[in-house]
Amino acid sequence: MKVGTGKRNLGSSIAISVALAVFLAGPIAARADTPTVVRLSLDQLSQAASDIVRGHVVGQETRWNETNTQSVTLTTIAVNQRLKGRAPGTVVVEQSGGRVGNSGSGVAGTVPFHLGEDYVLFLEPTRANPSRRLVVGTMQGAYRIYRDPSTNEERVIQPLSKPVERDQVNGPTEPIVEPPAGRETISLTQFRQQLSTAIAAPLVIPKGTSIPLVIETTEFEGVGRMHVLGRTTADLFPNSKTVIPAGTQVEGNAQKWQGAWKIYWNQVSVRGVSIAISATSEEFSEGLRGRSIMVRVN
Repeated sequence: MKVGTGKRNLGSSIAISVALAVFLAGPIAARADTPTVVRLSLDQLSQAASDIVRGHVVGQETRWNETNTQSVTLTTIAVNQRLKGRAPGTVVVEQSGGRVGNSGSGVAGTVPFHLGEDYVLFLEPTRANPSRRLVVGTMQGAYRIYRDPSTNEERVIQPLSKPVERDQVNGPTEPIVEPPAGRETISLTQFRQQLSTAIAAPLVIPKGTSIPLVIETTEFEGVGRMHVLGRTTADLFPNSKTVIPAGTQVEGNAQKWQGAWKIYWNQVSVRGVSIAISATSEEFSEGLRGRSIMVRVN
């Protein structure tokens, strides 16, 4: 399938859909038709992220959300290097949980950010406030960098090699020199090579993938013809190298024949990259907008 430049799709929430069982129990196979959690590969993290940056923590605060029902921790990251996307010089990462005074709650799987620490972060915009970012796959999308004191080599800590048992908000403010015991590490140079390969890998949606979507808009193109735009309604993981975030744009053309609309779906846009697909669906409703359908890739 061809890969090219496409339109920017809406921000989604892989960070929300990949839930805490990953953090607690390790890899879990996912099915597209259930809210099952998965462990994301580097390819999937790279695809799901709108921005990949290297940066360090310069600030953190915890507050109540707009409805005063949940504490939210906001961590400010100074961006030192952009590896994917066009992130600004500083980004604010939003995570659920944290202490506000004597109240608040911790949420397993969140990234235990601390002032001064250096990270490679896989980020996506929040739905409610696109100026803020979520970490893709909860803690899976945060690779902390440290300098090995014996070799002076920069290394990254694999996020899921062992849970971190630290207070997210009220921990130490200085950078940690040594990685926690039992955590797997890799040289930053090697990790960057793996990441470059993952970013450059062509996006392919396998045949047989079922894509749930809602038709969002239709545009008249002549008698009995329309251009159709839909958006996916769930995060999809067709294989270990591919992810289609919820809110991903799916395009096609509809033709009316004998009272039914036949829709020829031809393109899926994942984080601004277009993937050609071949799929058809048939709708007998007069109006297509707002229809929920399942599209199967041929």
